[in-house]
Amino acid sequence: MSSSSTSNKRKIKLRSSDGKTFEVEEAAAMQSETIKSMIEVVSVSEVNGKTLSLVIDYFNKCLDNQSAVENNDDPLIEWALHLFRADQAAFFDLILAAHYLKIKSLEDLTNKVVAGIIRGKSLEEIKQTFNLNNPTHK
Repeated sequence: MSSSSTSNKRKIKLRSSDGKTFEVEEAAAMQSETIKSMIEVVSVSEVNGKTLSLVIDYFNKCLDNQSAVENNDDPLIEWALHLFRADQAAFFDLILAAHYLKIKSLEDLTNKVVAGIIRGKSLEEIKQTFNLNNPTHK
């Protein structure tokens, strides 16, 4: 085997109970059913199921529209804009998930959509668009 083919193999890190870290090829580690099950299910405790399904939808759209992702083009913007219009709460949960999961391209996309929505609007129009009610003063 050439060194270039071995360097392309995916590696995972295992941390022992005493804090030592070991790097091993994923294929080798998969011999352990315990390690395999840990890798197969990744807990994303800060993101609910509905939002995680949107993140996965975004991932799939990125794969289907690779050139659109690179150019931050219409299919993804339209998808995010449709989500905003259909379910603002889900859209804002998606923004939080993108930040938590550190998905820069999704953060950029959602920021671009919000910027496009507020561009040219007055403060009152922005409040209305985002359903921001002023607290009543008595």
